[in-house]
Amino acid sequence: MIHMSTKGYSITLTWNKEKSKLLIPVLPEKIEIKKGVNNSKVEVAELGEIIEKGIPNCSKYSWSSIFPLKTSPLVEVKNLKSPKSYVEQIEKLMKSQTPVHLVVAGTGVTDYCLITEFSYSEEGGDVGTINYSINLTQYKSVTVRKLTKSTAKKKNTTSRPSSTKSTSNTYTVKKGDCLWSIAQAMLKDGSKWTKIWDLNESAIKNTAKKRGITASKNNPIIFTGTVLKLPSS
Repeated sequence: MIHMSTKGYSITLTWNKEKSKLLIPVLPEKIEIKKGVNNSKVEVAELGEIIEKGIPNCSKYSWSSIFPLKTSPLVEVKNLKSPKSYVEQIEKLMKSQTPVHLVVAGTGVTDYCLITEFSYSEEGGDVGTINYSINLTQYKSVTVRKLTKSTAKKKNTTSRPSSTKSTSNTYTVKKGDCLWSIAQAMLKDGSKWTKIWDLNESAIKNTAKKRGITASKNNPIIFTGTVLKLPSS
């Protein structure tokens, strides 16, 4: 957890190769940071319970604050936008699952994330100002190994039935993958992650449920080893 003050701190989200930028107008009182490791417990005769070393979880960041209607000493930006414009921009980034670069100046926090949850409300005491809460999860890109044809295989001119079509339409989830990175690597367009979700919704939800986690389109958690169907385009 990081407690914020108004001096020397700021929260910035950038995307589109750092060309697009959103500066959070009012700093939250604190930022929650969760880090951990997926460990498994096993029973070993004469040794009792031991914990097997697991894979590090993705870091998670969350905070609550406001998008004010009017400027005040709490506002950290020179050109304050309308509360609605902040909400629309964050919703757009979340729905498209666009990776954002989270930088919390003054704390050393700098990480690439996906916005996984965003909620907001308007209260009667300060009409026009929007209260909100946001959750971000660390984003890890995927690197797909490219296969090259062997020169030795070129000598074999015997025709064989094609059997690779079915395998090219699936992808096995690896460590660090997310739907956006898979769509970017396999379909050349990260925004097509929703098509992968639609094809595999039941499989993704069932896999997450077995681990005690609820997966949804707003929280599309996937696990290593899951075989996903890929859309044709």
